[in-house]
Amino acid sequence: MLDHQLPALLPVSSFWDALPEIFAWLEGAVAPELPRMIFGSEDTIIRERVVALPTGARGQTLIELIRFAATNRLLVEIDYRDKKGQRSTRTIEAYSLRRSKAGDVLLMAIRAEDSEARSYLVESILGVTPTQKTFTPRYPIELSPTGPQSIPRLSNLSSASSGGFAIPRVPKIPRSSSRSRSNIQSSGSSGPTYVFSCPVCNKTFNRKSYDTSARPHKNKDGYDCYGSYLVHEKTTY
Repeated sequence: MLDHQLPALLPVSSFWDALPEIFAWLEGAVAPELPRMIFGSEDTIIRERVVALPTGARGQTLIELIRFAATNRLLVEIDYRDKKGQRSTRTIEAYSLRRSKAGDVLLMAIRAEDSEARSYLVESILGVTPTQKTFTPRYPIELSPTGPQSIPRLSNLSSASSGGFAIPRVPKIPRSSSRSRSNIQSSGSSGPTYVFSCPVCNKTFNRKSYDTSARPHKNKDGYDCYGSYLVHEKTTY
Protein backbone atom coordinates (compact mmCIF):
# COMPACT_ATOMS: atom_id res chain seq x y z
CA MET A 1 0.00 0.00 0.00
CA LEU A 2 2.81 2.44 0.81
CA ASP A 3 4.30 1.84 -2.64
CA HIS A 4 1.52 3.99 -4.10
CA GLN A 5 1.91 6.79 -1.54
CA LEU A 6 5.69 7.27 -1.29
CA PRO A 7 8.20 8.16 -4.02
CA ALA A 8 10.17 5.01 -3.13
CA LEU A 9 10.03 2.27 -0.52
CA LEU A 10 13.00 1.83 1.75
CA PRO A 11 14.64 -1.61 1.60
CA VAL A 12 13.94 -3.75 4.66
CA SER A 13 17.67 -4.23 5.22
CA SER A 14 18.07 -0.50 5.90
CA PHE A 15 15.93 -0.84 9.03
CA TRP A 16 17.99 -3.80 10.30
CA ASP A 17 21.24 -1.95 9.59
CA ALA A 18 20.03 1.03 11.64
CA LEU A 19 19.31 -1.02 14.78
CA PRO A 20 22.88 -0.96 16.21
CA GLU A 21 22.94 2.83 15.88
CA ILE A 22 19.54 3.11 17.60
CA PHE A 23 20.57 0.87 20.51
CA ALA A 24 23.84 2.77 20.89
CA TRP A 25 21.86 6.03 21.08
CA LEU A 26 19.58 4.54 23.75
CA GLU A 27 22.67 3.69 25.80
CA GLY A 28 23.90 7.29 25.59
CA ALA A 29 26.44 6.98 22.81
CA VAL A 30 27.08 10.19 20.86
CA ALA A 31 27.46 9.86 17.11
CA PRO A 32 30.66 11.41 15.72
CA GLU A 33 30.16 14.83 14.15
CA LEU A 34 30.52 14.74 10.38
CA PRO A 35 32.64 17.39 8.63
CA ARG A 36 30.66 20.01 6.72
CA MET A 37 30.77 19.75 2.95
CA ILE A 38 32.86 22.66 1.64
CA PHE A 39 32.31 23.58 -1.97
CA GLY A 40 32.19 27.36 -2.17
CA SER A 41 33.13 29.79 0.58
CA GLU A 42 30.47 32.31 -0.54
CA ASP A 43 27.64 29.83 -1.09
CA THR A 44 24.71 29.98 1.36
CA ILE A 45 22.66 26.99 2.49
CA ILE A 46 19.03 27.08 1.39
CA ARG A 47 16.60 26.02 4.10
CA GLU A 48 13.39 27.55 2.72
CA ARG A 49 10.54 25.10 2.31
CA VAL A 50 9.59 26.54 -1.09
CA VAL A 51 12.52 27.50 -3.33
CA ALA A 52 12.02 30.11 -6.06
CA LEU A 53 13.13 28.53 -9.35
CA PRO A 54 12.72 29.47 -13.02
CA THR A 55 11.10 26.06 -13.57
CA GLY A 56 8.31 26.84 -11.07
CA ALA A 57 6.29 24.00 -9.55
CA ARG A 58 8.13 21.32 -11.57
CA GLY A 59 11.42 22.34 -9.97
CA GLN A 60 9.84 22.31 -6.50
CA THR A 61 8.54 18.77 -7.14
CA LEU A 62 12.07 17.61 -8.03
CA ILE A 63 13.43 19.21 -4.86
CA GLU A 64 10.83 17.38 -2.74
CA LEU A 65 11.86 14.05 -4.28
CA ILE A 66 15.54 14.81 -3.60
CA ARG A 67 14.73 15.77 0.00
CA PHE A 68 12.80 12.52 0.49
CA ALA A 69 15.69 10.42 -0.81
CA ALA A 70 18.38 12.26 1.16
CA THR A 71 16.43 12.20 4.43
CA ASN A 72 16.02 8.43 4.09
CA ARG A 73 19.65 7.97 2.97
CA LEU A 74 18.69 6.69 -0.46
CA LEU A 75 20.79 7.20 -3.56
CA VAL A 76 18.94 9.22 -6.19
CA GLU A 77 19.20 9.18 -9.97
CA ILE A 78 19.00 12.56 -11.68
CA ASP A 79 18.36 13.18 -15.37
CA TYR A 80 20.74 16.07 -16.01
CA ARG A 81 21.65 18.34 -18.92
CA ASP A 82 25.09 19.91 -18.54
CA LYS A 83 26.31 23.29 -19.84
CA LYS A 84 27.26 21.68 -23.15
CA GLY A 85 23.71 20.44 -23.66
CA GLN A 86 24.65 16.80 -23.08
CA ARG A 87 22.02 14.80 -21.22
CA SER A 88 22.84 11.87 -18.95
CA THR A 89 21.72 10.06 -15.80
CA ARG A 90 23.86 10.39 -12.66
CA THR A 91 23.47 8.42 -9.44
CA ILE A 92 24.31 10.61 -6.46
CA GLU A 93 24.27 11.08 -2.69
CA ALA A 94 22.40 14.36 -2.12
CA TYR A 95 23.54 16.58 0.76
CA SER A 96 22.43 20.20 0.50
CA LEU A 97 20.93 23.00 -1.57
CA ARG A 98 23.00 26.15 -1.82
CA ARG A 99 22.70 29.50 -3.52
CA SER A 100 25.81 30.74 -5.27
CA LYS A 101 27.01 34.33 -5.29
CA ALA A 102 25.54 34.63 -8.79
CA GLY A 103 22.11 33.57 -7.45
CA ASP A 104 22.03 30.03 -8.91
CA VAL A 105 20.46 27.22 -6.87
CA LEU A 106 22.91 24.32 -6.66
CA LEU A 107 22.52 20.75 -5.43
CA MET A 108 25.64 19.61 -3.59
CA ALA A 109 26.25 15.89 -3.92
CA ILE A 110 28.70 13.01 -4.15
CA ARG A 111 28.73 11.02 -7.36
CA ALA A 112 28.19 7.39 -6.42
CA GLU A 113 30.34 5.84 -9.14
CA ASP A 114 33.62 7.52 -8.13
CA SER A 115 32.87 9.26 -4.77
CA GLU A 116 33.76 12.67 -6.22
CA ALA A 117 32.07 15.84 -4.95
CA ARG A 118 29.86 17.52 -7.53
CA SER A 119 27.46 20.47 -7.76
CA TYR A 120 24.45 20.41 -10.07
CA LEU A 121 22.44 23.38 -11.29
CA VAL A 122 18.91 22.60 -10.09
CA GLU A 123 17.21 24.21 -13.08
CA SER A 124 19.19 21.82 -15.34
CA ILE A 125 17.79 18.74 -13.57
CA LEU A 126 15.10 17.26 -15.82
CA GLY A 127 14.00 14.33 -13.68
CA VAL A 128 14.58 12.65 -10.31
CA THR A 129 14.17 8.98 -9.37
CA PRO A 130 14.86 7.81 -5.80
CA THR A 131 16.46 4.35 -5.74
CA GLN A 132 16.29 1.59 -3.13
CA LYS A 133 20.05 1.69 -2.58
CA THR A 134 21.12 3.21 0.73
CA PHE A 135 24.31 5.13 1.52
CA THR A 136 26.21 6.08 4.65
CA PRO A 137 26.43 9.89 4.88
CA ARG A 138 29.93 11.36 4.61
CA TYR A 139 28.68 14.89 5.44
CA PRO A 140 25.67 16.31 7.31
CA ILE A 141 22.51 16.15 5.21
CA GLU A 142 21.31 19.76 5.09
CA LEU A 143 18.18 19.33 2.97
CA SER A 144 15.54 19.35 5.71
CA PRO A 145 13.46 22.53 5.20
CA THR A 146 12.74 25.02 7.96
CA GLY A 147 10.15 27.74 8.32
CA PRO A 148 6.34 27.73 8.54
CA GLN A 149 4.36 24.99 6.89
CA SER A 150 0.72 25.36 5.93
CA ILE A 151 -1.68 23.30 8.04
CA PRO A 152 -4.98 22.09 6.54
CA ARG A 153 -8.09 23.78 7.92
CA LEU A 154 -9.63 22.03 10.89
CA SER A 155 -13.29 21.99 11.81
CA ASN A 156 -12.34 22.67 15.43
CA LEU A 157 -9.49 25.17 15.64
CA SER A 158 -9.59 25.18 19.43
CA SER A 159 -8.59 21.53 19.50
CA ALA A 160 -5.66 22.31 17.22
CA SER A 161 -4.55 25.13 19.49
CA SER A 162 -4.68 22.90 22.54
CA GLY A 163 -2.48 20.40 20.71
CA GLY A 164 0.27 22.94 20.26
CA PHE A 165 -0.16 23.57 16.52
CA ALA A 166 0.46 27.08 15.21
CA ILE A 167 -2.16 28.17 12.70
CA PRO A 168 -0.26 30.17 10.06
CA ARG A 169 -1.49 33.60 9.03
CA VAL A 170 -2.67 33.93 5.46
CA PRO A 171 -0.59 36.62 3.76
CA LYS A 172 -2.40 39.74 2.59
CA ILE A 173 -2.73 40.03 -1.16
CA PRO A 174 -2.60 43.50 -2.69
CA ARG A 175 -5.89 44.40 -4.37
CA SER A 176 -5.96 45.85 -7.86
CA SER A 177 -9.21 47.69 -7.15
CA SER A 178 -10.20 50.29 -4.55
CA ARG A 179 -13.51 48.57 -3.79
CA SER A 180 -14.25 48.07 -0.14
CA ARG A 181 -14.21 44.65 1.56
CA SER A 182 -17.99 44.70 1.84
CA ASN A 183 -18.39 45.27 -1.90
CA ILE A 184 -16.01 42.41 -2.65
CA GLN A 185 -17.86 40.05 -0.36
CA SER A 186 -21.20 41.01 -1.85
CA SER A 187 -20.00 40.50 -5.41
CA GLY A 188 -20.12 36.71 -5.04
CA SER A 189 -17.86 34.99 -7.53
CA SER A 190 -16.16 38.19 -8.76
CA GLY A 191 -12.59 39.02 -7.87
CA PRO A 192 -9.29 37.23 -8.50
CA THR A 193 -8.89 33.48 -8.74
CA TYR A 194 -5.68 32.03 -7.29
CA VAL A 195 -4.24 29.02 -9.07
CA PHE A 196 -2.16 26.69 -6.89
CA SER A 197 -0.43 23.38 -7.60
CA CYS A 198 0.70 20.49 -5.41
CA PRO A 199 4.51 20.11 -5.71
CA VAL A 200 4.19 16.36 -5.13
CA CYS A 201 1.50 15.25 -7.61
CA ASN A 202 1.29 18.43 -9.79
CA LYS A 203 -2.50 18.62 -9.38
CA THR A 204 -3.83 22.18 -9.73
CA PHE A 205 -6.44 23.94 -7.58
CA ASN A 206 -8.42 27.14 -8.23
CA ARG A 207 -9.34 29.12 -5.12
CA LYS A 208 -11.04 32.43 -4.45
CA SER A 209 -8.85 33.07 -1.40
CA TYR A 210 -5.07 32.92 -1.01
CA ASP A 211 -4.91 29.62 0.86
CA THR A 212 -1.79 27.43 0.46
CA SER A 213 -3.02 24.57 2.64
CA ALA A 214 -3.31 21.24 0.81
CA ARG A 215 -6.52 19.51 1.75
CA PRO A 216 -6.72 15.70 1.32
CA HIS A 217 -6.63 14.87 -2.40
CA LYS A 218 -5.72 12.07 -4.81
CA ASN A 219 -2.73 11.83 -7.12
CA LYS A 220 -2.97 10.98 -10.82
CA ASP A 221 -3.08 7.24 -9.98
CA GLY A 222 -6.07 7.73 -7.71
CA TYR A 223 -4.19 7.22 -4.44
CA ASP A 224 -3.90 9.61 -1.49
CA CYS A 225 -1.22 12.26 -2.08
CA TYR A 226 1.06 13.12 0.85
CA GLY A 227 1.53 16.76 -0.23
CA SER A 228 0.91 19.10 2.72
CA TYR A 229 1.11 22.52 1.04
CA LEU A 230 0.47 24.19 -2.32
CA VAL A 231 2.59 26.47 -4.49
CA HIS A 232 1.08 29.64 -5.99
CA GLU A 233 1.28 29.50 -9.79
CA LYS A 234 -0.68 32.52 -11.01
CA THR A 235 -3.62 34.82 -10.37
CA THR A 236 -6.43 35.34 -12.88
CA TYR A 237 -8.98 38.15 -12.89
